[in-house]
Amino acid sequence: MRKLSWLLLLVAVGAVGAQPSASDLMSRLHEPAVLRGNFLQSRQISGFKRPVESSGQFVVARGTGLLWHTERPFESVLSVSRERLRISNGAGRSEMTLDARREPMLRTINDLLQSVVVADVGALQAQFEIDIRLMGQTDWELSLRPKDAGLRDRFLAIDLSGGPHVETVVLREKSGDVTTVRFSNQAEDSDLSEAEAQQLR
Repeated sequence: MRKLSWLLLLVAVGAVGAQPSASDLMSRLHEPAVLRGNFLQSRQISGFKRPVESSGQFVVARGTGLLWHTERPFESVLSVSRERLRISNGAGRSEMTLDARREPMLRTINDLLQSVVVADVGALQAQFEIDIRLMGQTDWELSLRPKDAGLRDRFLAIDLSGGPHVETVVLREKSGDVTTVRFSNQAEDSDLSEAEAQQLR
């Protein structure tokens, strides 16, 4: 009986030691220079029955930035780089520009947005406690709990899931609001188009 108890203890210790690592997750993710696709965003605001939905296209370029082109219900383009965040309307006219050199927190937000869309675990570990779950040969789930006080003031958790690319992001805010973003029709590329590069300058 004592021998059986030791065996059970060894199995339990082995199971704890077998927790998936960041490298295990990264081995399942593709890391293209550029990723394009469609998004459907649903924001459930605390106290309201119906979610607010929007949809459009996105482009993320590693080390460069993110373009978030909302097509419905109203057209707008959010361009995010390490230096600035810019929002423009459907006609391409800039409506708001924030400079990261003047807004220190902006660089953190910009980096976070890009890291979440591509599940850059290395970057996310600096700001979040992470919990990784692997399913089958390709699928995974990643739960993020903020370490940074500024992020904790806003978010309870961020949950990601997918396969070769991120497919779903769920942001749970302290206010009770929950935003779910689903990505589809994702395609890899080696470089930005000239127009995309211009938007991220």
